[in-house]
Amino acid sequence: MKIKVQKPKNRFEPITDRQNRKLHVLGKTKSPSEKHLYQMVEDLIGIPSISALSKQEASLIIKKMDRSNSFSIKRPTCIQHRAPIGNSNLPNLSHIRGIRMIARELGWDKDHLKNWLKKYMKASSIRELDAETARKAFIGMKKIQSYKEKKKTGTTNS
Repeated sequence: MKIKVQKPKNRFEPITDRQNRKLHVLGKTKSPSEKHLYQMVEDLIGIPSISALSKQEASLIIKKMDRSNSFSIKRPTCIQHRAPIGNSNLPNLSHIRGIRMIARELGWDKDHLKNWLKKYMKASSIRELDAETARKAFIGMKKIQSYKEKKKTGTTNS
């Protein structure tokens, strides 16, 4: 008898094609404008890209749009990011979200982030990161962010 193992629902898994289509359809029918849909996505993950959403983030937006006429989405205050032992090597959702938010705060566009990931993490996009690499990327970007903040305030020891 084969035991069925459930995938963790709180890890980063890329948006499915079906979810992508559903979001675009809902965006055209329920949202005041396509720009509003992309703003909602940006408020949630930090970048206005539907294709950069995880399955879980896309589900959240779809449910929100299906249920109500109020389209504001707030970032969850508590992110559950622990998965049962023995599951796949997917990165933590909090690391993925953190990478996106830091890139946004640093003023990086998609190409800059992709080039940084390629050069320092040996991954061509966020989707190629495993758990350990995502953690390292997050820590590295936090260091860049704190260095730039120190430099801005003039407290570096250079």
